[in-house]
Formats: sequence, structure tokens, C-alpha cells
Amino acid sequence: MQTKPYTKRKIDNSERVNASIGKSIVVDSASSLYMQLKESCAADMTEEERYAILKQVFRRAVDQAVLDCQIAFVGLFAKVDYCIKEYDIPSNIANLIQLGRKDLFPRPNSDQELSAEELSKLFPHNLKATTLLVYHVCGKEEIPEQLKACFPRADRKKTWGRYSEKVLRVVVERWDDEYIWATEEENNNTMQISYGNHNHILTLERKSEWAYLKTTLWEGARLNLVRIRMDERGEICLPELIILEPDYLINITTISSCFESYAESPFVNLVNKIKPNPNTLPIHLGNLSGQFLDDVVHDRNITFSDSIKEFVSRNIMSIISCPGLELPKDRIRFTQDAQIQKRNISHLIGASLPQSIKDYNRKGVVLEPSFFSEVLGIQGRLDFLWQKDKDIIIIEQKSGKGDFVPYTSPSYNPNIPKVREPHWVQALLYGALLTYGYDKYPSEIRGIMLLYSKYSEGLVSSPNAPQLLHRAIRMRNLLAWSEILYAKEGLDILTSLTPDMLNKKKVTGRLWEDYIRPQLSELLSPIASASKLERLYYLRFLRFLENEQLLAKVGNKTKEDSGFASTWNDTLEDKKAAGNIYDKLHIAGYDFEDKQETSVRGIKLQFDEPQSADTTNFRIGDIVMLYPYNYNKDTKVPDACAQMVHRATIIDMRNDSIELRLRCSQTDKTAFENKPGDTLWAIEHDMLESMTGSLYSAMHSFLSAPKERRDLILLQRQPETDPTIRRKGEYGNFNTLVDRAKQARDLFLIIGPPGTGKTLLAKAVAGEANVPFFSLSGSDFVEMFVGVGASRVRDLFRQAKEKAPCIIFIDEIDAVGRARGKNPAMGGNDERENTLNQLLTEMDGFGTNSGVIILAATNRVDILDKALLRAGRFDRQIHVDLPDLNERKAVFKVHLRPVKTDSTVDIDLLARQTPGFSGADIANVCNEAALIAARHGKKAVGKEDFLSAVDRIIGGLEKQTKVMTVEEKQTIALHEAGHATISWFLQYANPLIKVTIVPRGRALGAAWYLPEERQITTKEQMLDEMCATLGGRAAEELFTGHISSGALNDLERVTKQAYSMIAYLGMSERLPNLCYYNNDEYNFTKPYSDQTAQLIDEEVKHMIAEQYERAKSLLREHQDGHAELAKVLVEREVIFAEDVEKIFGKRPWTSRTEELLSMNEELPGDEMTQESDEQKEEQGAPASDEQPTEISSEHPTETTAQASDHEAEKPQDTQAPKEK
Repeated sequence: MQTKPYTKRKIDNSERVNASIGKSIVVDSASSLYMQLKESCAADMTEEERYAILKQVFRRAVDQAVLDCQIAFVGLFAKVDYCIKEYDIPSNIANLIQLGRKDLFPRPNSDQELSAEELSKLFPHNLKATTLLVYHVCGKEEIPEQLKACFPRADRKKTWGRYSEKVLRVVVERWDDEYIWATEEENNNTMQISYGNHNHILTLERKSEWAYLKTTLWEGARLNLVRIRMDERGEICLPELIILEPDYLINITTISSCFESYAESPFVNLVNKIKPNPNTLPIHLGNLSGQFLDDVVHDRNITFSDSIKEFVSRNIMSIISCPGLELPKDRIRFTQDAQIQKRNISHLIGASLPQSIKDYNRKGVVLEPSFFSEVLGIQGRLDFLWQKDKDIIIIEQKSGKGDFVPYTSPSYNPNIPKVREPHWVQALLYGALLTYGYDKYPSEIRGIMLLYSKYSEGLVSSPNAPQLLHRAIRMRNLLAWSEILYAKEGLDILTSLTPDMLNKKKVTGRLWEDYIRPQLSELLSPIASASKLERLYYLRFLRFLENEQLLAKVGNKTKEDSGFASTWNDTLEDKKAAGNIYDKLHIAGYDFEDKQETSVRGIKLQFDEPQSADTTNFRIGDIVMLYPYNYNKDTKVPDACAQMVHRATIIDMRNDSIELRLRCSQTDKTAFENKPGDTLWAIEHDMLESMTGSLYSAMHSFLSAPKERRDLILLQRQPETDPTIRRKGEYGNFNTLVDRAKQARDLFLIIGPPGTGKTLLAKAVAGEANVPFFSLSGSDFVEMFVGVGASRVRDLFRQAKEKAPCIIFIDEIDAVGRARGKNPAMGGNDERENTLNQLLTEMDGFGTNSGVIILAATNRVDILDKALLRAGRFDRQIHVDLPDLNERKAVFKVHLRPVKTDSTVDIDLLARQTPGFSGADIANVCNEAALIAARHGKKAVGKEDFLSAVDRIIGGLEKQTKVMTVEEKQTIALHEAGHATISWFLQYANPLIKVTIVPRGRALGAAWYLPEERQITTKEQMLDEMCATLGGRAAEELFTGHISSGALNDLERVTKQAYSMIAYLGMSERLPNLCYYNNDEYNFTKPYSDQTAQLIDEEVKHMIAEQYERAKSLLREHQDGHAELAKVLVEREVIFAEDVEKIFGKRPWTSRTEELLSMNEELPGDEMTQESDEQKEEQGAPASDEQPTEISSEHPTETTAQASDHEAEKPQDTQAPKEK
């Protein structure tokens, strides 16, 4: 035997201790191993003796090949896989070696074990595999001819063949026990898909079970068929994987967390959702070890004490409140554990990894890259990614213990952890992501490793496990199914869930009885003990959260470009039109952390052409994802799912560039520059789920709150007020609100759309009280340094106590009030969570006699943490509504003071044309009009400038470059002229202001009206509006002989209006004075019989048909005028009411708005205000009880001019064009 090892790296010692197998290895030469293999070919040897020699040689060759590697391998497959990649063994030979490994070392108790006859038949193949392994790992010494003579004549092949499609999206039609029939989305072909035992690829030769799909599918469900092959007849699809609802991305951490010791079930995730966010010593140790990993990768020469100081300064609040760090001995133990973590990470990543992986360079490491896979329906974040050319290494860090191994076990080694199943699942899903999502060959994946930083030899290679991977995919599918089911049907399962139901594996013992079971009982018992009303409230809000999460991921089907799934479902043109992407970006510079310009914390990108902030949805402070793409003939379109992405925050935006702050600093700019020459960069909005976890746990904490708090939230008692307190000054429309604010003895919240005067109201309350006023924005608390926000909260309340009595006003509280919870896809603590926790703690410390009143303002009360709104905190809410007609007129007068206008400006017209506008919106109109006038070189702002400003704000930019044929232009003109003609001759139709066929935004044409802000609406008024809405479709049918899709929104509006009139408002002759309105949004049962439903449908058809015929009759009567109007519209593209008046004559009716304006002009302003205030008080309708108006979302091709008429008692809150 020789002592010289045949490996690629120099080894100093001839004999080394291989810690992975726990004994000394004497390295054999290739010739000595060949000699042993020759012996196995002797004719007098039995099959058992031959295979004993093959096994010994195979294992010795593998063991000495990994002798110098510092990675701990789990299983022989991981070692062989490392040898294949490290020694560049060709793929055809690698396949033979892996087949030989399966024959020589089958899994225990598996059907892979071969009979003696089969082993005898396969001996030549296994001999060749072992010999080729020795040849490649032992210096490539020539194989003796005597051995070659024993090789088989032809190599065996065991493969499923090349797949025909990488991924195919289908929609389920029907299914049985073995097959699914579905329609291909792209080509509309019907396919038969095998998911039973006939698909040996999917079931891994009947080792993997997919029968669960039978109970989770539904008609219309979407599936991804991954790597499809066809059967011999080419009729049945045989996919490798089936992904249910792939647009609903599931986090890899969520999937792995469902693999618990007591269950492997999606119910585990449901329980994890409602758990309170833990603040424990292991979590802090994990976050600190993550910081140590960053330090090693960035090569920061920082001492342990400095690392601890930096970590504590960033997490001071959570560390102080951590129950595991209260005693000195606890802190000493924490410090000792942290020292071990730092030492192990420095050794394993700083020394062992470079020795084990050739060509390793830390500059090629990317920390915390994120990924989104629409193929597998998963998302997540990696800890460590190294890539050079096509080679990839992934490392996932774990600071805790490995799986339990008995001391008596032969594999026990205190320095090497056993991989825990949840961690193994994570690693397998990372491998699946590379294989199926990024099309990486196994030879390109150098390693997927787990770094157990608690152990000195904790860098463990993850073994392959196809069956476990399929179990992980099963869990992913069940999670998607359950989350969608919760959104549709609610979470009533929580009311019957018990620890014994969760214990699917029927585990027993001290761990279950003393630890896990009591925890689950404590978590679930408040649900069972809650009252019926409390349980209904709790479950309804949980269902609301599920719906919001579903919409955030897959989007709203009635709203385009919504949901994160639009990232891969929308085309590049759609994204640009919606302002949701920046593409063709070039790197213009970096922001480095140090003077050596190594660690990159920020990046500046330059636009290919100047960008306008008006055409994009990106704003400073947005969290985005940055990723590269190759701009060449083959791949011109950026795809965020095609590679890892960097998460970043926008810190500056200009018309030629954008600056980002990376969420995780990178070691070197090589991470951005090591790309092909034609690489460009793109930016899209990121999806963060940081709110979700905190909202579930906050709702669960409601059940544990004191009874008086629960009663206040459920309106079982009234908030405390003092009605004897009155205001001193006059505040116009804010008089009632100021009174209510002063009378409140509890905390309260001011809610309203942007620009309605919430901050002004808070200042008015402070002036009334004549006390010190502390005012700041919610964003003032938010810092990138953890602990700063919480410190500012303490300072603010300390000053308030010193100055009591006083008022604290927090503007835009949603900046900090919605940041509860920790995103599992993001490492480290959330600063906003710490800040909010401190704010809640301080607010709980105030009683009713403390002399401190807290006010806050927000535009988004729906996203605030529920803990903010419960009793003792912001339990009073004041709604600040949008201004009505007279108030808008007064606001225009204020904002027009500094603007030089000409005589054409009509303030009454502007006030009428801007329903639903806030004070800030009106200021924006004035500014925009001044800019438009300046662009045209005018010395004063005129009426046209204001109309153009309103058009641009509501409808978007004009698109003069959109190409249309003459026939399309003529059809659009006839359609819009039809609307204009009908509305001109109907008394109650909205007054026309202008008609245009110039494309604007997503619309091809528009008729602009002045909506009537009615308090009540009669049946005749509604019928006139319905007739005018149908005028466009009627004109198309009469004068072109065909109908088009341009009337889609017209038909949608009239249908909804007709159903409202008949089913809700009792305006039907056959169903008079009946209202079938059901205010319970979660009750899906109809409040009427099937016969009544049929009658309602008949009445709706009759009403719409009657108004359609009425519209056609009016158009026939005024056919000549309509034709002239359409002709002028084609020639000039834009015409105004004056032009229509020249054709049809003056409209014989005066609008309601004009009557109100004339009546108001006769009343002095003071009398009008006083009368309004007195009327509000007499009617008992204070402002805080009024509901704010809602802006309705419209169809992309046609936009309505009014809100739904069955809400006619509210002021009309939006004005928009009626478009084609």
C-alpha cells in the first residue's frame, strides 16, 4: 500500500483522521484497488464474496476522495455526488456510478434490494462502475486490460427520457381516482393527466402518493404540470410534479415548519399563525449568528465584544424584555454560546469551505438573495449563495441543535449534527428550485449545505431524498388549498381543533405531555371559552385577513395589474402601462460601507431614457426587488422569477436615475458586475408579508384581553365621554369634530382620505385646550437602526408626562402602526415592530386622569394593528369626510389666491367638475393648471388649463401616438356621440361638458359630464341615466350595423343599476316596495326564493330592454344631429358643450347643481355655515358617525361618471369620463 493520496489538493499527512467516519484511513493507490477488483472476477468466487469486494473498494475510494474535505456528509449519495462534481466526472459515467451505488448499497427495508440472480446479472455493470470510480478519483491510472475484459458489452440505461415541456398551466375540468382532465390555458387544448400509479415518474415507482389531490381539487383550479412526458400512445400526460394554484406562493419556511415531531399537517401552520411572536434567547442567538456570518463573509476584522455591542444596540428593546436574559447567569450563558457560534462560523466558512471547494472566492458570495418561483409556487430567501460561472453552492444557516441521536448509536458524534427533517425539507426545496425553476443540471449544483453553527463540524451536505421532496410538495399544495379554503369559507376549524387532533403521529412521552401539549392547550383554549359574539368577531376578522392575503398574492379578478402574481402574469407592456416596472437600467455607481470600497450597501442605476414620476407607481421608501436580465435577441423581457433577486429600498428618485439601499449589504461589487456584457437591470415592487403574522397573533390576543376591553370593542359598552365640555372658538366645518375630540375621555383616532384636514383638526383641538401640543409623523419613529424608534417613543411620552396636561398628535400613524410581526423571508428583527410594541406599552400606562390626550391621524385605518384600536388605546374614531360642492368652491378660492387667472376661469364650474376631490387634490389641480399654462407660454391661467389639469389627474396622460384605423375611429366617434345626444335630450341625465376620442390612459374615448350630487334619487332620474348609458351601444347598432366590446362597462353599470333598483329599492311594478338587501357580506345565501330570483331577472331584462329601445328611438329622432356631431368629433377629436348646443340648440333644463349654486349665492356665508351646523346637530348626525365616501374602481376600457345609484343617498364622490 502507498501513502500518497491521489486527490487534487495537497495533503500534508499521509494518514488523517476522518471525523465523519470516526477512524483512521490509510490511503490506497489505484493499482492496489485494481488488484482487489481483479480478485472479484475469479471464477471460484461466490456472488456474495464478489459483492463484498466491490462494496469495500467502492466505499474506500469514496472515503479517501473526500478525506481532505471539511464538509460533513450525510449518506453515501452525498459523498458520491461530491466526488462526481469535484473530480469533473462526465455525466454518462456519473450515471453508471450512481446506478452501481444503488445496487451495492440499497436502502434498508426497501424494494431496491436485488435477488441473487439479479445481482449476478448486474455484476459486470457494477464492476465497471466501481472501476471507473477508482480511475477518476485516484489519479486516472490506466485500467488493466484484465478488468476491461470483464466489463459488459453495452451499458445499461435507466431513464425516463427527455421531457417535452418544462411547465404547462392548465385549468381543471373534472377528475377521478387516476386521471385529471384539464384545459391548457395557452392553447385551450383538453388534456388527460395521470396522477395515479400509472404515472411511475410522478409516483417514483409507487413510492410517492398523490391521491390527496382528489380531495383538494375543484372545478376551475389551476395546476402547473412540471416537466411533462407523454405515454407511448402520446395521449396521456405524465408530469414529474403537479403544483396546485401556483400563483399562490408559499414560503419555504412555512412549508418546512409544518414538519413537526407530532404532525405533518397544514393545521400546524394554522396554529403557528395565531401564536404570539416569540421573544426568546434562541431567537436572539440565531439573529446574532447571522450577524457573525455576515462579518465572516465581508471579512470584517471585528472583535467579539464589538460584535456584541453592535447587536445589542440594534436590538436593545427586545433584549431587555427577553425573559431568558433576566439573570446574570443567563447572560453569561448567552455570551458563551455566542462565542462558540462565532468561532465555528469563522472556522467553517472562513477556513474549511475554501479548502473544500476549488475556485472558492468570497467575492462571489451573495448574502440573503430572494427568489420567487411561479413554476413550483414557492418563495423564500437564502442565507448564502456562491456562484461562479454555472457552479452554485447554497448554504442555509441554523444556530440551534441538530436532530436527536442516542449516545449508544454508532453514528453518534458530538461535533457533527444530524440533519433535522424541517431543515432537510428546506434544502430539498432549494434544490428543486434550482432544478425545476432555474433549469440547473445536477452537475452544476456543487452543494446544498446546512451550516449548524453550534457544532465545530457543522457544515453538513444535504443528501438527496426524492420521496421527502414529494412530501414537501404535497405540503405546499395542501397549504395553498387550505389558505384559499379559509378565505372562501372561514376558519371555523379553529373552534373544534384540539391538541389530540393535531397529534397526527400519535406521539407520546415527556416532550409531548410536558411541553408540546400544554402549549397547544393554552393557545387553543381561549377560542373554546370565548362567548358566541366574541368567537364570531374573532373568526370574521381572521377570514378578512385570509381574503386580504389571497388578494395580495393572486390579485383581484376585477382589477388589472393587482396582486403579486402580476409579476409573471402581466406582459412588459402591461407593467409599463401600470407604472409597475423600471427596465433597461444601467449601473451608474455604488455606495460602499467602508473606505476600501468593498462592501456594497447601495447602488445607483441610470435610466435608458428620462422618466416622469407621474407615470410610475414607485415612490421613495418603497421596498423593491432588483434583478438582472440579458438584453439580446432571445431574452429581451425582464423576468423576476428567472433568477435570484436583491431586495432594496428606494432612497432617491430623479428623472434620469434611481438610488437603492440594499436590505443586505454585499461583500463586493462583483455580485453585480460578474454578468454578461449585454446585462441590464430591472426594478419591480416586492411582496412582503411582515404584517400577516402580527395581525393573526394580535387578533388572537383579543380573546385573552380583559372583559371590559372586549366589551368595548364589541360595542357592549360605550366609550367614556364628558358631554359638558364645549369648544371655545369657531372652526367652521370642524366645529362638531372639535367638540367630540374635547369630550373624549379615552384615546381616539382621526380617519379620512388624504388632504381632508386631519392634521388641521388636531391643531384646532390643541388650540382649544390651550395646552402644550406635541406633533410628529409616524415615519419619524422609523429608522434603519434597531432601537432608535422605541427610544424616541419613550422620550416623547416622558416629555408629555412632564408637560401634562398636554396633547400628543401622531400624524400618519400607519407608518409604524402596521409593522407588527416578523417576515419569515427576512432575517433579523423588525424595527417597526419594536417601535409599535413600545408605543402600545406607553399608551397602556395612561389613565383617564393623567392629563395626556393622544390623537393620531391615518388614511388607512384598515391596515392598523388591531392592538392599536382596542379599549384603552385608539378606541374612538373620527371620520373627516371629503368636501361637498360649496366646500370645494371655498377651497378653490383659497388655492387660487396666489395663481394669476384670466376671465375665463369659472370657480363654480371647477367645483362642480371635481366631486370626490379632497383639499389636497384641489391644490394639485391648481398647481397642475399653472404648470400647463407655463408650458404653453401663457401669462395667466385659463379655463382650458384647469380642464386639462382635471383631465390629466383623473384620466391620465393623453396618448396621441396610439394608432387606430379610420373605421375604429368612426365607431368610437359614433359611440361617444350617442352618449352625448341621449344625455342632451333627457332631463335628468348628467350635464355634458365635453366629448373626446383622444385616447387617455387605458381608454380610447370619453364623454365628460358634471355629475349631480343628489341627496335622493327618483326612479325617473335613474331611468334617464340608464338610457344615456346605453346610448353608445344603441348608436353602434343603428348606424354601423354591428356592436362592439367598447360598451362592456356601460352594460356592467346598467345591469348593476337595474338590479339595485328592483332588488334593493323596490322600483319594480311586479315587486313593489320590497328590499332584498343583505348587509352581511359573509352570508352567501340569498334572502329570496328561486322563483323570486327568476322574477327579478325578468324585471331587469325588461327594464334594460325598455331603456335601450328608448335610446334607439331618441337617436332615430335626432339622427341628423347625431351624424353631424360624430362628423365634427372625427374632424376635431375634442368638442365641448357649446359645440353640441350649436347642433341641437340650448338644453331646456337647468341642472340641480346650478340651482343650488344660485340659492347659495343668495345666502350670506355666515348664515349658511350656521344653518349647516344647526341642521347637523338637530339631525343627530355628528361627523364622527358619518361614513367616508369611497372612490369606485372602474373597468380599464370604460370608466363611469358616477357611483352606484343604489347608494344615491351619499354624495357622488367621483367624477370621471365615460369612456369607450
